[in-house]
Amino acid sequence: MSVDINVILKKENKPTPEQWQQAIAMLEFDLQLDTDFDVEEFSGYLPSVYKGEETGFEYFFEKLEDDWLEEDAMQLVGDRNYLVTFSTHSDMRELIASTIASSVLCSITDGLILNEEDGPLFIGAKEAIEYGKKAESELTLDLDEN
Repeated sequence: MSVDINVILKKENKPTPEQWQQAIAMLEFDLQLDTDFDVEEFSGYLPSVYKGEETGFEYFFEKLEDDWLEEDAMQLVGDRNYLVTFSTHSDMRELIASTIASSVLCSITDGLILNEEDGPLFIGAKEAIEYGKKAESELTLDLDEN
């Protein structure tokens, strides 16, 4: 099973990998991204370390197409014009890393997390860190059980 987390943001708000990592650290998440990549050009597996354990996730940065969301959802998206997808495959540590990385990215770019699982359709920048911390806590319990 794969899980995708999507962040919708304005291209001009994208951080450097170093800025993104600094925000992760400042928010006291124990995640280190491999910062040797171009946020806009890179596609593929992005290695990271969560609580001392190697992990990572698939990362994609692409233009948000007008027909990707319904018209009423596009109104909420406003002028955010790019989609960053974090994809994981049946590994809880990968899911935790992608949830943290996507939550922080959303927060620092005034983005929106497209929430296709449960709750509101979009999670805004102001709620993203709370969402990330709650998800990390819940997913860590699942990780500890396995």
